[in-house]
Amino acid sequence: MASARVSRRVAGRLHRAASGLAAVTSEVDAYAGLLEEKADALHAKTHPHKSP
Repeated sequence: MASARVSRRVAGRLHRAASGLAAVTSEVDAYAGLLEEKADALHAKTHPHKSP
């Protein structure tokens, strides 16, 4: 049936889109972690702790 073929094609596209989104999400998460580390390092450099 044509509708089954269209459904499989749509499901395949949705699967590829979801896989791509997962990959991008992983990369963004890794980049966010790197930015957080850099921000913490910069903050530590510009706001040194004072010893009591």
